Amino acid sequence: MQWANDNAVLLAFLVGVVAVVAALAVLAVRGWNAYKQVKVASTALAASGAALAEDVNRVSEALAALPERQAELQQAITDLQRRAAAIGVLARHTVIAQRILRRPLWFVGL
Repeated sequence: MQWANDNAVLLAFLVGVVAVVAALAVLAVRGWNAYKQVKVASTALAASGAALAEDVNRVSEALAALPERQAELQQAITDLQRRAAAIGVLARHTVIAQRILRRPLWFVGL
């Protein structure tokens, strides 16, 4: 016990060094675990980011094509309306022609 009393500063220094080395070991292990978790998370985030970028590009292309597509649809609607009007005229003339052709049959009683 005499030696511990005579060398108390040295003993305190050695206990401090052991505590610091133990703390550094714990820090190194936790740092390594944190590095592995960050690496896994960054890989997952990169994959999600790539999928998101692909979705954004697809939506951007669809939005860019939207005015052109709307113009095509408007042109198709206009063409259909024009054809419907022409078919309506043809239908009216067909009904008139049918009446004219059946008129002589009226005299016979058919």
